[in-house]
Amino acid sequence: MAKITSFMRVTKQPKAHGKKVDSSPVAKKQHVTKKEETVKYKHKHKKHEVSKEMKTIVEYIKYYDVPKDLETNVKFGCHSGLTYEKRLARAYSMDQLSLKHGKKNGAAPKPICLTCASVGHTHKTCPDGF
Repeated sequence: MAKITSFMRVTKQPKAHGKKVDSSPVAKKQHVTKKEETVKYKHKHKKHEVSKEMKTIVEYIKYYDVPKDLETNVKFGCHSGLTYEKRLARAYSMDQLSLKHGKKNGAAPKPICLTCASVGHTHKTCPDGF
């Protein structure tokens, strides 16, 4: 066994004796900012302007279950440059919201257009599109 260990590579690092590292003054001046402030995301409780069409779309989405973790969960998309309403509309357009279970065998609500906010057609078949 002595022959095998004599050829083994030593992986231990030598200790630095007597060296003390001071923390740099630059590190003390840095402040941690919230991720939402950096990417300019607007929460639903903060004041921001919402268009008339977007308000109509958000009111229509009341027929769907909106998860509580819509603002924090990654599966609903990125935060950069969006508001809560735009993120909610995006989740609706990607079919990530499920219908509320109010009535059994009830008729499903008609789709709403994300472009003109009218009920009956989707944003893909909107006559006002492009």
